[in-house]
Amino acid sequence: MAEELGLHFYRISLSWPRILPSGFPNHVNEAGIAYYNNLINGLLEKGIEPLVTLYHWDLPQSLQDLGGWANPFIADWFEDFAKVAYNHFGDRVKFWLTINEPLIVCDGVYNADTFAPAVKSPEVGAYLCNKYVMLAHAKAWRLYDKEFKPKYHGKVSIANQIIWYEPTSPEHEDLAELARQNVGGRYAHPIYSKEGGWPPTIEKVLEEVSLKRGYPRSQLPPFTPRRLSSLKEPTTTSHSTTTLVVRSDQRGKANSSQPGR
Repeated sequence: MAEELGLHFYRISLSWPRILPSGFPNHVNEAGIAYYNNLINGLLEKGIEPLVTLYHWDLPQSLQDLGGWANPFIADWFEDFAKVAYNHFGDRVKFWLTINEPLIVCDGVYNADTFAPAVKSPEVGAYLCNKYVMLAHAKAWRLYDKEFKPKYHGKVSIANQIIWYEPTSPEHEDLAELARQNVGGRYAHPIYSKEGGWPPTIEKVLEEVSLKRGYPRSQLPPFTPRRLSSLKEPTTTSHSTTTLVVRSDQRGKANSSQPGR
């Protein structure tokens, strides 16, 4: 079908547990490797370039049992998985995405509780995940840039999801921008911005909110200077919806199916 449509690129996703059943590279599932080799080779035979996503939301259960994306070591575990993928498929795959829509990986799981593994932790888990998913991406990107790009000449990026927020009236523009920074900025600002790190407005708001909630420090974990510099690389975005923003005490007055946050 892809050939009949005249596609030049076809995006596929690797399953971490299919390739590394334990989550770690001590055991590589050769049947899983063979499956993706056949798929990649089949696409290339038809003149279609595979665009390969390393992680599209299927974390090995063994790693979830250890805390999943809220565990600081997951950045290293993801780098190990990426290295296995680069080693086995990098000679043919020239376009890689590290993580599909980290907004869903973190906020969709820990904040909204709508995606597996549905661990409700909006005040802690969501922000830990946010930091570690960015560091995992950075490690996978730098690994390729250092060890694989010189011989394979491929490209690596991350697939950020951007939800655009529009104010219901001009008086709510500041709220809309705050929503944009909270939902999009936390995943784009560490990569795009000159200074790196979290959006300053979000840092300020979360520090104030954290103290009001009784926490001794901000719930948003800081980046070290070394970590800040490691996050400077290209990124891609996906956009699927726009939401209207209104003050919470005026929600009933907004003409929107998704009346703001």
